[in-house]
Amino acid sequence: EFLFDELVFFQPRKKGNNVYVVQPEKQKGIHCRFGMPGLSVAAHFDGSRNSIAVLTGSRRYWLAHPRECSKLGLYPLDHPSARHSRLSWNSTDAASDTLLSEVVLQPNDVLYLP
Repeated sequence: EFLFDELVFFQPRKKGNNVYVVQPEKQKGIHCRFGMPGLSVAAHFDGSRNSIAVLTGSRRYWLAHPRECSKLGLYPLDHPSARHSRLSWNSTDAASDTLLSEVVLQPNDVLYLP
């Protein structure tokens, strides 16, 4: 709970504080993930808002507009890997007909994805 004392805008129980918490009743806490050099993650979509901060090194992201989802080879919603792509994302050739934006984050950069 100390985190909520310092960062009250993350507090899911406070009415009107929905800048980061879209559906407070479904919120189960703050998720924090740490990456390592060379780590690659399958293309996917998140149903919640994300803030990505880079402390050291760099991180590359390929972003697509939601209207491009039909081209990303997403698994069906009833599949265990729902929200994730079947395509190999080792290169942009996997989605050559998809409009992607490449973003490279450097230390002290923050990317907010609503």
